[in-house]
Amino acid sequence: MVWLAITFHIVLLSAAAQCPSGWMRHEDSCYHFSHDTEPWMLAQEVCKTFGGTLADITSQKEDVFLQNEVQRLKVNHWVGGNDLMNEGEWQWINTNEDFSYTNWKVGEPNSRAHNENCLDLRVIPGWNDERCDISQFYICEKSDEDVSIVG
Repeated sequence: MVWLAITFHIVLLSAAAQCPSGWMRHEDSCYHFSHDTEPWMLAQEVCKTFGGTLADITSQKEDVFLQNEVQRLKVNHWVGGNDLMNEGEWQWINTNEDFSYTNWKVGEPNSRAHNENCLDLRVIPGWNDERCDISQFYICEKSDEDVSIVG
């Protein structure tokens, strides 16, 4: 009977660790790479409807995972970094925390014409500041704590 209880517990833990259909797991988060394009603010709203936010990148390991997928898909993607509040002070939209890790392309961020305030990941690896009103693909993120199992 104990063996059955342990097996049941392991099955429940395995189910809880899965991401919803259309999402990819990396460490403690699930990521959705969009199939449509939106300006940065609308991309954030779409992510919210999925129960997440635009992805924030807090480590090299996470960055490499996301960059590899962006390269595989061959299109640039929005993530949640921005300096909309104060020019040059980059923060994550999800937490309003300053960047603790960065991977800017050489010469970035450059805020060309003083209107590049949103962060995208480029096919050629590296971070870039871009105009927020441009429609691009985007990456949503939610922690596995936010993933609910239905059915």
